[in-house]
Amino acid sequence: MPYCARNQIGALVHECSLVFSSLAHGDSLSDIRQKALDGELFTQKARSSRDRFWSVINYRYLSRPPWIISDICDSVCQGERSAGFLSLLQIHYTLRDSLTLRLIEDFFWKKWVDNDPAISPAELMGVIQKMGSGHIRIERLTEASLNRLAQMILCSLRDFGLLEGKVKKR
Repeated sequence: MPYCARNQIGALVHECSLVFSSLAHGDSLSDIRQKALDGELFTQKARSSRDRFWSVINYRYLSRPPWIISDICDSVCQGERSAGFLSLLQIHYTLRDSLTLRLIEDFFWKKWVDNDPAISPAELMGVIQKMGSGHIRIERLTEASLNRLAQMILCSLRDFGLLEGKVKKR
């Protein structure tokens, strides 16, 4: 499966919480989408940002089987920062992004087993470049885009509770 740079948008935990809370309260998906795009649900100033957020949430979570959506709706009732909700978001985020899945399986797991908790964006950039060899979407990334991708992956995994630290991730 080819790698892509979908992670550049981040975890979107708060926005997912808003969407799944609305679903859990019985709102229709079309109404939630309209509210998100109109700025009633998502508060970003630019419509293009709200549209991008909706597209990513739809791809990661809402295009999944109904039982998955139902489980996420049930878990959001425990709270936006609850372990159940964050775990379900992280699982489905990872399953929809083959690069992040491979990074978790290979790179992050090895660091944990080796008891080497510190992870720098530069180190992750090198790993992504190495893993991305032969993947045109990764090979075409500029240094700045590669750095941003590494930062977004680290921040997303932190937002899901897999990593800790604002500046230095571990």
